[in-house]
Amino acid sequence: MLDDGHGGRTAARPQWWAAYLTRHCAVADTERELVAGWFGTGAAEADAAWEAAMLEGLEARLPFGGGHAVHMYSCDLPTDRGTEYLVVHPDWGRVRGRLAAVDTRLPEPEHQQGPGLSWRELIHVANTPDHAAPGVHDPSVRLLLLLPTLGDAQLPPDAAEVVRAALAAVGTPPEGAAHLAAFVLRHLRWAPARWSAPQGRRWGRPRAGRERAVAGILRCDVPGSPRFARQLAHGITPAQGRRLARALGTWQPR
Repeated sequence: MLDDGHGGRTAARPQWWAAYLTRHCAVADTERELVAGWFGTGAAEADAAWEAAMLEGLEARLPFGGGHAVHMYSCDLPTDRGTEYLVVHPDWGRVRGRLAAVDTRLPEPEHQQGPGLSWRELIHVANTPDHAAPGVHDPSVRLLLLLPTLGDAQLPPDAAEVVRAALAAVGTPPEGAAHLAAFVLRHLRWAPARWSAPQGRRWGRPRAGRERAVAGILRCDVPGSPRFARQLAHGITPAQGRRLARALGTWQPR
């Protein structure tokens, strides 16, 4: 479990960040030692840190606006090896909004689901922690934990600097942080996506054969994404949808 503050003992270790990002981004085996070196460690040390984290159980709750939270957890079992990223809310009952599923062992596309966040959503959620709720509140840790869900064809010019600052904040050596930021953004697991709000449909009575949608909750144009042609957290009420759109920072009332 990742604790509050700077992500707890586990996420404060550069070896752990090296393991997390190399496993959840598209990093080739031949590049793992290079990436670990930028963190100031080695690939073997990163592997050991990850194995230790798996023994404790890797789980994190990232609370954000309106009572929402991203719940992420990792498993390292023979039949289940990967990380799930889910949006949850206590009023939703059993409804879960899947952002992404990363299989850290199998590279085949059918074992993956993503991307799950646009850049705008990633930055907004990372920087709007709900301090009244338990979980990870540090914006830099939140951004890096959610970075593997990112897929966006329209990254802003300062994206690498934002990621570099987050890496530096968790203790990455200055000489490695800039290299890492540029590398990770070039090696995201998902295809660059375009995000758009549904057009011509609003909450209310759906047309025959059409799903209800709320203006502001973006959809993804990558077929492998849980948000491709589908509402995030499908099954929530119109009011809950509007609150989720606000919490994601993409609310566009019409």
